[in-house]
Amino acid sequence: MTKKYTFQEFYALSVLPFLWLLIVIPSSLLASVKIFLLLAVTLFFGLHHYSRRTVFSYRAVIWLAAVVLFLCLQLLRGFIETDYGISGPLKSLSSIMLVIFITAIVTLSLRSRMLSYSSLVKTICSAIGLYCLAKLLLFILCIAGILEPRTVLPMLDGLMPGIVFQIFLGDSNLFRLVTSTDMVVCYFTCLALVLGRPEFSISSGKWNLVVVLGVINSVQSMTRFIWIVLALTFLYKLLSSPRYSGVTILIICLTILVGPFLLANYAPYLEIYNTRSFDIYSLTVKFIQSSKLLDYIAGSPLIGYGAGAYIPGYIRSVELPFQYENQWFALGLQYGLVFVACLWIFIAYRLSQSVAVSTIRRLFVVMLFCLFFLSGFTNPNLTILNSALIYILMENFENLFASPSDEGKWPQDRRHSLASMSHGGAK
Repeated sequence: MTKKYTFQEFYALSVLPFLWLLIVIPSSLLASVKIFLLLAVTLFFGLHHYSRRTVFSYRAVIWLAAVVLFLCLQLLRGFIETDYGISGPLKSLSSIMLVIFITAIVTLSLRSRMLSYSSLVKTICSAIGLYCLAKLLLFILCIAGILEPRTVLPMLDGLMPGIVFQIFLGDSNLFRLVTSTDMVVCYFTCLALVLGRPEFSISSGKWNLVVVLGVINSVQSMTRFIWIVLALTFLYKLLSSPRYSGVTILIICLTILVGPFLLANYAPYLEIYNTRSFDIYSLTVKFIQSSKLLDYIAGSPLIGYGAGAYIPGYIRSVELPFQYENQWFALGLQYGLVFVACLWIFIAYRLSQSVAVSTIRRLFVVMLFCLFFLSGFTNPNLTILNSALIYILMENFENLFASPSDEGKWPQDRRHSLASMSHGGAK
């Protein structure tokens, strides 16, 4: 008997592998496969809502038309400002639009039940587990001398453009390897530590394994921002758990602070720690860069210079000259401070919706996402394609990490069902 697939099943077969590939392979590698899956996602999403005769509100259509018109005008201005070069403006605009599109289409699919929360969490867990295991295995093989990092890491960089690696301590095999997936791993791990395991078919053993691998990967990334987010999460867990007394917390904190200085025989590791934690030079460079961006923004502060615009003679990357480490100022340079202000207002509005019922746990989660947006002042992470997964987590963390009700419905759905019952009883 031939199995018949519904729109929802076809959609899941396209969107879940797409998100899985974004996590496991965080680069332009397999770009054709990712594009094909994204086109399939769009097709099935459109067919589903067309068959349902979905009607969109006029307000949403007007807002969408206004945003598209503004971005098209900025594309035209960028085309003129960059001496009629279309590559830079298209790259800048496409990165923003892709992140917005992926976030919106996955979130709408979750809300309209085209995609289940449990399947999304399982996909993210399996992808993060495989990614972290691969990085940990590479690290162990290099430390053991089986692989040579000076040979392997450049090969990976050529195969997967966009990764960042650094080999420490001269002739040693210690190295730092960071990709855009590491930020996703960090935030998923921190949310898992704060919100706990959802009670669907993910065993506690697999869940704990993914969390442990996520913690190891976040520490191994040697990225200051990731360290800060992880440290704040552990501090929250210590302070919020009734199992830990004040004395225990004090001992743990003192051990973390004083412990490294007692390890005199591990001076190379302390050198790496000091290099990554107290790198004043990179902070100075970022400060100078921000000052130059502000000076250039002053020439056209309200509407910027157009998509893909950059400071002539002062670029960070030849391939992406518009991508500065201070991404908020770079967006102001291209699209204007009015656009940046509107983005901050929208972000504040969406985050405020997550704390409609204020609890310490929700406030802490919102604070973690606020830190991610603040990191845009020092790192260009906001419009990287993988950041769409962080925005998806931000929009749906309550349902993604929630426990189903007795009837298998999510808490949000249960509220809707109770409301419909009360209306039905009033008739």
